[in-house]
Formats: sequence, structure tokens, C-alpha cells
Amino acid sequence: MFGVGDLNFFSNSGSMPLYFMIILLSAMVSRLLLMISKNLFRFKFCRRIGMAVDTSTKIADPMIMLFFEGLTDLFLSSYLGIIAIFANGAGSSFQSFSDAISSLISGLCFLNVFILLAQAYK
Repeated sequence: MFGVGDLNFFSNSGSMPLYFMIILLSAMVSRLLLMISKNLFRFKFCRRIGMAVDTSTKIADPMIMLFFEGLTDLFLSSYLGIIAIFANGAGSSFQSFSDAISSLISGLCFLNVFILLAQAYK
């Protein structure tokens, strides 16, 4: 129906862990460079590095954006999985063990989106 051979939506989940690691590493590297440049202020090169390091961005801002991007991705992927379950008939989605597990995970993730939204705005 959607050009996907199975009901598994995890292939559509993107690279959220990679972005998470990039955000953490960039924050750690910028803080490390700032600390080194403060300790070695006698050298002109280190002072230039210290002036170039951006300390205005907080780690929470990209994490919040990543959270909402991941939540949107999870919602759309699980919603397409739910549509595929009901478009093929609910009984045909539970014929094999892997289809049943995939259908249950799609349903749980669809409900999890609303739970995460309720926790985020609590």
C-alpha cells in the first residue's frame, strides 16, 4: 500500500542516535576548547580559539528540537503502520509471529507518542 514490503516502521526511524551523539560531542569539544584556551591564555593562538568558541548555545535547545523531530518521526511512522494494519484488515496483520510483533509495536509506539507529549508539557 505504501511501497513498504512489511509492516515494520523501524526502517523509517531516521538517525536520531547519531544526531544525539553529534550534539553531545560538539558541546563537549566546545567546552574542552574553552577550558584549554583559558588555561593557555599566554599564547595568541589559544586566545583566538577562545574567542571563536561559541558559548551562547545551550545543549538543551538542540536536544528539545531533536526530541520533537524524533517524536514527529515516531508519530508519522507508527501512524502509517496503524493505517497499514487497518487497510489490510486487522486479522491479516496477525497471521505470522513477526507481523503480530510489528503490529503490536506500531500500536504501542502510537500510544507512546501521546504519553510523551503529555510528559513534555507537564
